[in-house]
Amino acid sequence: MSLPGVGPGEVDPYVAEQVEIQVKYAGYIERQRDEIERQRRHEALALPADFDYGQVRGLSREVSEKLSLSLIHIYHAGVTALEIVLGMVLGTLLGCGSALVLGYSRRARRWLLPALIASQAIPVFAIAPLLVLWLGYGMSSKIAMTMLVIYFPVTANFYDGLRHTQRGWLDLAQVMLPEQRRWAVLRLSLIHI
Repeated sequence: MSLPGVGPGEVDPYVAEQVEIQVKYAGYIERQRDEIERQRRHEALALPADFDYGQVRGLSREVSEKLSLSLIHIYHAGVTALEIVLGMVLGTLLGCGSALVLGYSRRARRWLLPALIASQAIPVFAIAPLLVLWLGYGMSSKIAMTMLVIYFPVTANFYDGLRHTQRGWLDLAQVMLPEQRRWAVLRLSLIHI
């Protein structure tokens, strides 16, 4: 039994074309595989932070400067993240403390609440130049700015949560723990927030 187009001397034109393409490009494909493997090895290679790109031959001055600046940008991004986190944490703590004082002291509420509301009439970014003059151009002025941005929303919402604790919960806390009444009321108010 014989099949037409199959056997010695019989070549399918499509198969012949595919074999020719494979043979032509075998060297290129092998070089690409080597390049991929070399790239994988280089991806794991870490350059030291103080690497001097100016000493690398073949790099133009522009490329060398851009590579050096990228390390500086990474460093400054870390500093900025630290300033943001510190400002957020300190602003949140200060806001929570202020809300607790407002919630549990009528005298403080009478004096601090109007001042707190009036302070929101001044845009925070208008105060930024003053903060730089008072605290300098270092980290402290940026942390203070972040604290001011987060302080009012935290204080207002925390205080609002303390004021709107269900009356039944507060009465229950006063009945159940009369000797520790203030702390029990505070705990129930904080649960409500």
